Amino acid sequence: MADDSVLAPIAAEPALPLFSVTKSAKAAIAVSDVEIARAQARSENGIPLMCLRFSSDRLSPPERFEAIRTAFGPGFRGIVITSPDAEHQISTRAHSVLTKDFVDEPGNPTRLAREQVVDFLKAQLIK
Repeated sequence: MADDSVLAPIAAEPALPLFSVTKSAKAAIAVSDVEIARAQARSENGIPLMCLRFSSDRLSPPERFEAIRTAFGPGFRGIVITSPDAEHQISTRAHSVLTKDFVDEPGNPTRLAREQVVDFLKAQLIK
């Protein structure tokens, strides 16, 4: 997102750094201060950041999601899908919103998330 060529940044399941066991590691965004400042400046100038995760995803901890939300403020577009959700075939181990754990059925939260991603891409890229 810090690069001018990125017009529609999406962080799907922000999981790096992996194996975050301490509270500070769980909240780590894993980019340099220079990169985050540049990304924040771009966000303030109309390039929002979309983030997606499942609520029980241990690889993408809620602390990291909230740190990103805090860093980007009004430029943040977050989607958290409740997991587990037996009705919608979403397990406790769900991690990949748009790929492995995606369920292509009307009304499924992953499909609704994909629709929001497509709308986001269209809004950012087709002007």
